[in-house]
Amino acid sequence: MKKGQLQIQESIFVLIIFIVLLLIGLIMFYNFTISSIKADIASYESSKFRSLIEILPSIPEFRCSNLGQEQECIDLGKVDAFSKLGFDYFKEFGYRKITIEVIYPKEDKSYNVYEKRPRSFKSIKRISSLISLYDPGQDKYKIGKLTVEDYS
Repeated sequence: MKKGQLQIQESIFVLIIFIVLLLIGLIMFYNFTISSIKADIASYESSKFRSLIEILPSIPEFRCSNLGQEQECIDLGKVDAFSKLGFDYFKEFGYRKITIEVIYPKEDKSYNVYEKRPRSFKSIKRISSLISLYDPGQDKYKIGKLTVEDYS
């Protein structure tokens, strides 16, 4: 072989090795980016789930109002009507179960506000908070527990 042919072969081998290393680097970068995006999505869904417990008492469908003055409580009359009408709130709530349970005075009353279960799920995350409830039928304030379950 001549000296020129050896140099061309060496250059081709160097280019092939460089391209292989570049492809390996791109594949690793792609995998790292995909895993980072999946972690961000999981973090977003988790924060959205946790914030739902704070947002629910303040949405107009449940919030108490008296003569146009809004109060920091959940109106059980609105909750009862909401659960009976069964509007499709899948975009807002997703695959979750939302229940309100009256704690004080002791009643065996529970309101299933929203429930949408997926066909299969791996785990259930549950968060709950104490809330103030207003019962317009009795014109009394009560203490309740708002529970949100997330199916994932």
